[in-house]
Amino acid sequence: QRLTTLGDAPELRDLIAYRFLPWIDLLAAQPVPGWRARFLFQARSVPSVAAVLAQSLADHEGFDELTARMNVILVDIPPSVLNARSSILAPLLMGICSDYEGQVQDGTARGSWQSMGYFLIDAIVGMLAAPVTRAGDYLPPTAEPDLI
Repeated sequence: QRLTTLGDAPELRDLIAYRFLPWIDLLAAQPVPGWRARFLFQARSVPSVAAVLAQSLADHEGFDELTARMNVILVDIPPSVLNARSSILAPLLMGICSDYEGQVQDGTARGSWQSMGYFLIDAIVGMLAAPVTRAGDYLPPTAEPDLI
């Protein structure tokens, strides 16, 4: 139902915000010290746990529709490049959130969880939609994409 609030032709930024802001809001609501992002970042290094986390994202209601909408917008990006870019989003997102959670705990965080979330949205949109320079060169081995 929440996907209908995006309208018929949302921009990529809207779709990424729809996907990531609830996660950022969840982290912002945690008591300080919070350990959720740091735990998940470390747990994700265990292949069986990473597979469970990726599957839980894919099983989330609306995931298929959201993915289809993103793919329409990113139609000029070859699927292999899009999958490879998607595969690096989870570790990127988790690592930055983990670092920020530590900064919140020790009082050195700048801005807020919300401002950090919008920074991440900008970075993710830029990475996913960036022009492809050499599609046939290096692509990391990847299974299904983690986030899109």
